[in-house]
Amino acid sequence: PDTSLVLLPDLRGETLRFIDRGSHRELARLALAGKAPQGITFAPDGRTAFLSLSATGKVAVIDIATRAVVRELDAGPTPDGVAYTPRRVAP
Repeated sequence: PDTSLVLLPDLRGETLRFIDRGSHRELARLALAGKAPQGITFAPDGRTAFLSLSATGKVAVIDIATRAVVRELDAGPTPDGVAYTPRRVAP
């Protein structure tokens, strides 16, 4: 819902960049060394982001307010794009 913040996965820089949409100023970086961050999506409330980590076969659950990974979910080999669903999907 808050469109003032842009989250930009940087595969080569191995980071997730937090950018102010209006000023284009980088606010923070979340280091993800060796994890190959790629696809990203958001929970509808805008508080949580889900970021595929293709080198580790995981999806990072990111608290946007604290700019921290709060958990990693198994996703299978080399996840790329991600999508959000409110229901649990069996592996």
